[in-house]
Amino acid sequence: MKTALKFCLLLLAAAVFSGCWSWQKTVSMGLWQSDEERLQERAVNEQEELMQKCEDADEISCNNLAVNFSALKNFNDAKIYYQKACDKGLATACSNLGQIYEQGLADEKIDLKQAMDLYKIACDANDGVGCYNEALLIYSQSRHKAQNREKDVRETLALLAKSCGLDYAQACFLLAKFVGDEKRAQRLYDRACKLGKCAR
Repeated sequence: MKTALKFCLLLLAAAVFSGCWSWQKTVSMGLWQSDEERLQERAVNEQEELMQKCEDADEISCNNLAVNFSALKNFNDAKIYYQKACDKGLATACSNLGQIYEQGLADEKIDLKQAMDLYKIACDANDGVGCYNEALLIYSQSRHKAQNREKDVRETLALLAKSCGLDYAQACFLLAKFVGDEKRAQRLYDRACKLGKCAR
């Protein structure tokens, strides 16, 4: 087998170097791929592999497909795969799906109740981003209400504290801006900075 392969390679090299075979023929016959073609082929293969794994109940693969579709601004397909990952128990996917509903990215339909439900699922599963998103949505909605505003602010602060405790830097940073105690605010800023969010 190795001898046959060596013979074929020698024959091809002889044809190329003798002028009987041109570089253009090599490319046109598909014997050579550009870097871009190789990358495209690899991306297609990886996507097919992720789809198969997703169908085999791998929630991480479903989420990764959704992330890929989101990066391509294909939010309708992203929504489908975030939903599959969320249904399989991946809290991060629930939070990401909530973003799609909150911003109306798929079908241009904003559904704040669905977004809130998804953020709550994510937060209850100890996803810091889910708690943060839930806090921001509660706070945003409370600004338009006359009643229960104080209760909403307390709930917002509790969710931000939970999110910060789950190491979500943005929550620590925002919570530091809300607290009245300067020493506590400094501790929160320091924690946010350790987690990667240093700017005030």
